[in-house]
Amino acid sequence: MLIYDCEIAKLIPPKDEPREEGFEYCEGWGDHLGMGISVVSAYDFEEGFPRIFMEDNLDELFEMMEKTDVIAGFNSKHFDNKLIAAHGYTVPDEKTFDLFLEIKEAAGAHKFAKGYNLDNCCLVNLGYQKSGDGALAPKLWQLGRIGAVVDYALRDIMLEMKLLELCMKQPIIDPGNTGTRIFVKKPQTTL
Repeated sequence: MLIYDCEIAKLIPPKDEPREEGFEYCEGWGDHLGMGISVVSAYDFEEGFPRIFMEDNLDELFEMMEKTDVIAGFNSKHFDNKLIAAHGYTVPDEKTFDLFLEIKEAAGAHKFAKGYNLDNCCLVNLGYQKSGDGALAPKLWQLGRIGAVVDYALRDIMLEMKLLELCMKQPIIDPGNTGTRIFVKKPQTTL
């Protein structure tokens, strides 16, 4: 099993504000090809360490995905898988385990329920959270702050890995109702 997370290269246009001069934008949340990929972080549970993939080694990620039974992520069905597909690789639905959707399903949360983002899930269950807002990553990328984006991506993947491991061991705190614990379905793997 591996878990992965993508960072984009171009900014999402703001809804009610002008675009910031000097930065490249895609055409919106549906423009997966136009977003570009800056960094993909992945954690291979068999190898036991995180990896970073960029344009020059993205094919290695696709090879890893081919060889694994479960490809996990957080909001991966609606974002990461679509972004990856726009750039040449289709993550099969039968291999996908979307931790975001599984947590919401376990909680009985409706589609637009608040509190189920990665930051909040990790804060209430692990005691720490993301290092920043993902919307800032494409800006940092375009400013040439590659190390900052890699650092952000590594922290995200380690948070996702720790959250997934916790879900596989015990009931977690429902991030939308912190007075409740929920049992999240485990991925179908030999882990």
